[in-house]
Amino acid sequence: MKLVAVQWLQVEKRSPELIIVRGKETGHCPVSHECLYQWIWACKHGNKRANQPFKRLYQDLRHGHRKRKRRLRRYSRGVITGRVSIENRPAIVQSRKRIGDIEVDLMMGKNHQGALLVMTDHVPLYTRLHKLPNKNSHTVSRSIRCILNKEAYPLHTLTYDNDKAFAGHRAIGLALGLETYFTRPYTSQDIGTVENRIGQIRRFAPKRPTFMKNPIIVPDKLKNSLTTDLYENLNTKHLTKHGKKKLL
Repeated sequence: MKLVAVQWLQVEKRSPELIIVRGKETGHCPVSHECLYQWIWACKHGNKRANQPFKRLYQDLRHGHRKRKRRLRRYSRGVITGRVSIENRPAIVQSRKRIGDIEVDLMMGKNHQGALLVMTDHVPLYTRLHKLPNKNSHTVSRSIRCILNKEAYPLHTLTYDNDKAFAGHRAIGLALGLETYFTRPYTSQDIGTVENRIGQIRRFAPKRPTFMKNPIIVPDKLKNSLTTDLYENLNTKHLTKHGKKKLL
């Protein structure tokens, strides 16, 4: 059975999926393509004498140098229930013609120790900061509701990164009366405004050492925010945007 599969792979250049189809028709290879893949990679990484002749067999795969992921694998990032893609967000948000459209992200410390909740308004660039004790979705949701409930001007939308910490987006949207959206997978530029702000914060709170231990954060005096110098740097200085200077 192995020799037949090897011949079909090396000579006829069939993929494991096509080999299994042919094998079931002829009865020469009655296994799943997943089993065949596992055997090929076991030959590559193992040292069994019986598998030595097939050690370079992986090079005959169509993507022989690429690490393969199992199709039925549950990805560690998980699936956020009820997420709405940013592609369905109203066009007025992207045009930046109104205030009240918030981008939300987390700024992590070294080795994912400590988290800083960062929320930036799309147009005035006003940034809200809050130190979190953990990344639990309940903690994050409670913090977002608590901060945004105090806003003096109307809010319209919230746009999140695809982090399971924002799994409570539905409860947040219902509590605040806001529409919630998520970036496209692995496309952080969809929330480039808040990402840019995080880059500015890194100048004051570098990841190494972890910013949770950095003296610029004084929770008792500043209620879980950064120091006055950093807050003023983010929210009271002139920034050049679209060729015009705006005072935040």
